[in-house]
Amino acid sequence: MQIIVLAQHAPHAPRLQKLLGKGFSVTGLAALPADGPITTDVLVTTKLTAQEAQRLQARLLQAPGAGLDAIALDALPAGCRVCNVYEAVTRRAESEAGADATHPVANLASLLPRIDVLVLCCPLNESTRWMVGGVELAAMRPDALLINVGRAELVQQRPLFDALQSRRLGRAVLDAWYRYPAPGQKEPMTPAEFPFTELPNARCTPHISGWTHGLLGRRYAFIARNIARLAAGDSLQNLQR
Repeated sequence: MQIIVLAQHAPHAPRLQKLLGKGFSVTGLAALPADGPITTDVLVTTKLTAQEAQRLQARLLQAPGAGLDAIALDALPAGCRVCNVYEAVTRRAESEAGADATHPVANLASLLPRIDVLVLCCPLNESTRWMVGGVELAAMRPDALLINVGRAELVQQRPLFDALQSRRLGRAVLDAWYRYPAPGQKEPMTPAEFPFTELPNARCTPHISGWTHGLLGRRYAFIARNIARLAAGDSLQNLQR
């Protein structure tokens, strides 16, 4: 079985090869070919343009993270399945051990005045884009903490900056940026249109808060298991389409 690990994830191809063992061939590529079919059993990537997706001939596109917003899903061939890697977050509001209470996303507005910390770790899609704006921020307590480790576009940028600057919102920790450097860009850049980094009650980290010592081990162990399930004809985990 052929597996391509793409772009910034390419250095982890040897790790995946070791986990999979014989019968699997894992190749790390800095970029896909500019034209012609892209043929492989599995493509591991977090980014894929519509032009690349249309040329992809694969059984599985495996995202090595939770986010799928940089992959042109609608342009993928019908036979290509898509899976991602995620843990501890669903819309189903099922009871969790150790949690005082569990609520669906639909109850967010009624919960905002009561919470001390709001952590955003959901994917970015049309139902979650700008889910927190001026109304939601105004409903939060003035000593509340907002943590965004999902995508920046979950929160409206100007209302967030105004709320922090005026201290209507106590604090924010922002790991996801509103803008990112282009590939190869060396010039420094700020994470947003507004100077969040100058606010004493905002902490901005460059999308690295999830990089714990155990992250890569867990991530690629899951990917290896999913690829092995594909090879065996078993059902895939975290199947998105």
